[in-house]
Amino acid sequence: MPIEEALRRAQEENLDLVEISPTAVPPVCKLMDYGKYKYQQQKKEHDQRRKQHSMSIKQIRIKSFLIDNHDVEIKRRQAREFIEAGHRVVFTLMFRARENQHAEAGEALLVEKFAKPLADVSRMDGSLARDGRKMMMTLSPLPNLRQILAQRARAGKKAGDESAAPPKTEGAASPNVPAAGDSSASATASS
Repeated sequence: MPIEEALRRAQEENLDLVEISPTAVPPVCKLMDYGKYKYQQQKKEHDQRRKQHSMSIKQIRIKSFLIDNHDVEIKRRQAREFIEAGHRVVFTLMFRARENQHAEAGEALLVEKFAKPLADVSRMDGSLARDGRKMMMTLSPLPNLRQILAQRARAGKKAGDESAAPPKTEGAASPNVPAAGDSSASATASS
């Protein structure tokens, strides 16, 4: 179709003539409402960005492999929170002075105290990396972490419902414990 005829037709239908493929012979054009088309493209891009999950990296520093168990628990709990929120966690273990000669103790600390206990929600990316006086380990959330956490929540809620004790009534004694001043209890205790 000649360009003049296409332009006339676009004006009649109150649409725009948009060139789709300029390199084709002859060039391919389309009649459309270009403003509506741009709006729909923006909405698609917005939806894609909204559904896209950005994963940031959190870092936990350990100043020595001679760390106390309480400090390990705090750092492990913090790492678990980060991982459950969908972040990657980089553990950085610092070696000071002669500690540098005991890299195997640092590896054991990172693997035994952090990687294995957090294996239910994360996986280790690659192997331990050594950079001078630092040793680094990266843990990433499991791909199906949301389903795992949802199952745990349902299981915890279910267990909480089953273990709920029936309400106690006042004045009622337990069947195994005699009430105070019960003469039959003192008689069985003395015999």
